[in-house]
Amino acid sequence: IRGGKSTSNVIIGDLGNNIGIKTAYPFYDLTFKSEIGDKISFWGGETSITSNHYGIGIQAAALQFYVPTSSENLVFGTGRSYFFSEKMRISGGGNVGIGMTNATSTLGVVRGTGLNGTAVFYGTTHSSHFNYNVAEDTYVRGGKDNAKVFINDIGTLGQVQVGNAITPAGFKMSVDGKLICTELEVKVTPWPDYVFAKNYQLRPLQELEAYIEKNGHLPNIPKAEDIENQSLALGNMSKLQMEKIEELTLYVIEINKRLQKVEEENKALKAEIKIASSKN
Repeated sequence: IRGGKSTSNVIIGDLGNNIGIKTAYPFYDLTFKSEIGDKISFWGGETSITSNHYGIGIQAAALQFYVPTSSENLVFGTGRSYFFSEKMRISGGGNVGIGMTNATSTLGVVRGTGLNGTAVFYGTTHSSHFNYNVAEDTYVRGGKDNAKVFINDIGTLGQVQVGNAITPAGFKMSVDGKLICTELEVKVTPWPDYVFAKNYQLRPLQELEAYIEKNGHLPNIPKAEDIENQSLALGNMSKLQMEKIEELTLYVIEINKRLQKVEEENKALKAEIKIASSKN
């Protein structure tokens, strides 16, 4: 069936009839027989020996859009064939590019503009953004108030690395460079109030002096070379420093008691001397 002249159209089912291809009972405007395989060939399917073409098919409960070879692409956009504005491309090799035609990774996305930048993930109250501002900073936040942001939420998945510093085994995070914050909280237990317990054995000052002369550092405090060659455990060191502060407080209290006793003895001795001098 063809038109009578070059500008005329061929109209099938002009009275609202549905068209069936290999089926006698089309329910929709255009209906194919319910069988798997190629359905429409747009280009390259003129002969029976054609194995690859641009087309649409049904296979294994999937609607397929395909190109002949891995060097060709599926392209989505607006407009029409000769006035086309490309928006997304899936390469034959499997790379997806949004806003770009030459994605060299599995997913490539061109930086977006506007308030939400390139990508936004909406939650109940808030949203997470990528390239949120003009400086292309990356923002990650929970979807609602008090929600948490988890990185590697399964403990066996690895550590977090910021910069080029390798995260050593046994650590969850490494930072290559300076770290600044307005407040840092470290959970430490037990806190060394055990120093004030009645059964705590406080070293005599003479023994403490001998230990320092022999070892060059306070008891329970790591040696300088250990810290310099390894690292400083901030929470543990805070605990040890408090332990020494509390021990020092006990030493001061003990020395003060001895000093008070000496002062009382000295006062009594002066009184005796004064009485003796008055008799002479």
